[in-house]
Amino acid sequence: MTLRIGLVRGGLRDLGQFGVTVFALDNANEAVAHAAANGGPFRMTVIAP
Repeated sequence: MTLRIGLVRGGLRDLGQFGVTVFALDNANEAVAHAAANGGPFRMTVIAP
């Protein structure tokens, strides 16, 4: 286990700063448009099957 994972699991590293938006695989075009319009540090767009 790496040090970073240990910090997250131990509650010593806050991941609340990350903004994650999840889209279904069927909405891939919408996800790409969202990612283009809302990109930036700590902002992620995810396509989930």
